[in-house]
Amino acid sequence: MDPLMLASLVLVGLFWIVVLSRPWDVHGVEDFFIWLLVPTYVGVGSYAMARSYGRPNLTVKQEVWTLMGLWTSAVALWTGLFLLVGLHAERNPDTGYLFNGVDPLGSLSLALFVGTICFGLWQAPALVFRAFWRKYVTHDSTETKAPAPTLSD
Repeated sequence: MDPLMLASLVLVGLFWIVVLSRPWDVHGVEDFFIWLLVPTYVGVGSYAMARSYGRPNLTVKQEVWTLMGLWTSAVALWTGLFLLVGLHAERNPDTGYLFNGVDPLGSLSLALFVGTICFGLWQAPALVFRAFWRKYVTHDSTETKAPAPTLSD
């Protein structure tokens, strides 16, 4: 397991959960979704990626399957959220949602858009965090340096 991968994904995931869910104002089906399913997704996804990337002989195929599995799960979770919001709006027509009623194709389309953005906003900062950590904290640089000149040169 790659502990740096796990730590970076969990920290960035928790940051976005707190920012997007407003823990000081919890009510409604959306907040229930965010506070129950999204932390589970972040935890399981982070663990899966850390396990996958911790393998000594990771292939590109395994890497692609890991990323595609997590992205597909994100889209599925957002589709579920938008279907729940549509169902809630259908039962309560006075709500101020952008759409009223259950629309599976519309929910999937919106989930593809939002899920992809959220997946990128989860992965990209974690990648930057890992690169920063490896370069400045652990000084693990992959670049080769020329040997220092000696007195005999």
